[in-house]
Amino acid sequence: MKNRNYIYVAAIIALALQSCAHSSHTRGSVVLIHDESHGDVCLGSKDVKIGDTLSVFKSVCNSTKKIPARLGGQIVPSCEKVLVGKAKIAAVIDQHYSSVEVESGLKLQEGMIVEK
Repeated sequence: MKNRNYIYVAAIIALALQSCAHSSHTRGSVVLIHDESHGDVCLGSKDVKIGDTLSVFKSVCNSTKKIPARLGGQIVPSCEKVLVGKAKIAAVIDQHYSSVEVESGLKLQEGMIVEK
């Protein structure tokens, strides 16, 4: 019976630690382009407010990563998240979406990642 109590306590501690290990970043994506420097993102009123600054990332992928032989040994796409610029929340549309304006030089593309 004592061993069971230790298992329960260990499980509770593991769950508590896991709940503390969350990301402090709020992430969304560019879902609609109005023009090169204005668009809508999937971050709403619970996530952002007017004037908040967001980092804008693009996924850059290639197919040169090889999985170790013990896991199949095949070549698979390898992607990394690359910071490409900044954007500001221009308007909060509703609880799901906001409009952004990007800094000069950055051209928005649908699917880009935005992060607060």
